[in-house]
Amino acid sequence: LAKANLLLKSGKTELVNSEIAKSLWGYLSDKLSIPMSELTRERCYAALGARKAGGELIAELDLILSATEYSQYAPKSEGESPAGLYRRAAALISRLDNVLD
Repeated sequence: LAKANLLLKSGKTELVNSEIAKSLWGYLSDKLSIPMSELTRERCYAALGARKAGGELIAELDLILSATEYSQYAPKSEGESPAGLYRRAAALISRLDNVLD
């Protein structure tokens, strides 16, 4: 997420959401030991459930991933701000660290 934070600080907000998505997928691939080429939402959610991540964490992950995808196609005025989405993603990773470590 460091790159997303740098993009936010430099004012390149249009690139932040895609960087958040890349960060989350990379994090999940690493923590769940699933190669990026095999990582899907369903496989990720199943692996998180098996590790007792809980429905709330999985739902938050799904909402953040959906928001990053939505932002690619929606007008800038719609959806959550890149800064807000960054904060949510950072909080989610922190909570997932407690479950996955």
